[in-house]
Amino acid sequence: MPKYELPRGYLSASSLNMLLTCPKQFEFRYVQGLVIPPGAALVTGSAMHRTLETYYRDAMTSSQRLTGKQAAELAVASLDEVLGEGENTVSGEERETAIHDLTGLAEVYVDTVAKDIVPLAVEEEVRYTAACGVDILAYLDLRRELPSVNRLDDGVVGEGICDYKITGRKWTIDKLRNSLQFNLYSMATGIGDIEIHNMIKDVKVSKKLPAKPCADGVLDISSNLRLLHHVFDGSQADHLENLIESAARLITSGIFMPCSLDSWCCNETWCGYYSRCRGSEQCNVRYVDMRSAAESSLTARQHAATA
Repeated sequence: MPKYELPRGYLSASSLNMLLTCPKQFEFRYVQGLVIPPGAALVTGSAMHRTLETYYRDAMTSSQRLTGKQAAELAVASLDEVLGEGENTVSGEERETAIHDLTGLAEVYVDTVAKDIVPLAVEEEVRYTAACGVDILAYLDLRRELPSVNRLDDGVVGEGICDYKITGRKWTIDKLRNSLQFNLYSMATGIGDIEIHNMIKDVKVSKKLPAKPCADGVLDISSNLRLLHHVFDGSQADHLENLIESAARLITSGIFMPCSLDSWCCNETWCGYYSRCRGSEQCNVRYVDMRSAAESSLTARQHAATA
C-alpha cells in the first residue's frame, strides 16, 4: 500500500474542500501552517457552536434544560470568550452585530428545536481509514436519538447526526445531498440519517412561520431557522474513496496550483491568503515590468509608423 505524505497525517472534510477549491490556499494553510486570524463570521459560528455544545452536554446530565433566554445569555458569554482567546479581526461594530445575531438565533433554536432533541454525544471525534490507507478525521456537532417518526419499522431506536450551520444564506436540500462533508460523515460513521440545523444571520425580525409538513427534506421553523433532513445510502462511497486517494497523491507530489483567475474565491474578501498570492508584491512587480515593456513596445511601433 502506498505511503502518502500528509502535513497533519490525516485529512478532513474542511481540508479536502479547501484543496478542491484552491490547492494554493491548501498549501498556505496546511503545508506552510499560515493561520489567518478569524473574522466576524468564523467567530460568530464558533460562539454558537460553543453555546450549543454546553446546552447539549448539560441536557445529557440533567433533567433541567436551559431556556431560550438563558441560551441567548450564554451565547454572548461564549462570544466574548472566543474573542478573548486569541487574535482576530472583529471590530466593535461587528461584535454588536454578532451579539444581535447570536441572541436571536440561540433563543429561537432552543425554544423550538433543541428542547425536543435527545443528545447521545457532543463534539464527538470520529476517525475513519479509507481504502487507500489515508485517515479521515471528523468532529460531529451532535449525535442524537432519532425521533419516532424517523425510526425503522421494527421500532429500533436509531441514531442520527445533526450539524449546525450559521450562514447568511439558507442551505438547500441539494447542497446537503451533495455535501462532501456529510457524505464523508455518513461513510465514516455508518449513520445515514443527517440533519442540518441552519441558522440564518442578519434577519432583522425572527418571524415564526406556520407549522407545516416537511417538504422535500426542508422545514422552515422561522425566518431565521431552517431544518434540512436527508438519509444517505452510501451510493457515493466509491467516488469518495477515489477522491481521497487522488487528494493524497496530489498533496504528496507537492504541486499546488493556484485556482482559476475567475474563481469565486480568488479575491481579497474570500481568501485570507490573497496578498501572498495574486496580490503579492512579487506579482505586482511582474505586472509593472510587463506593463512597462508593453508601453515601450507600443511607443516603438508608433515611432516606426510615423518615421
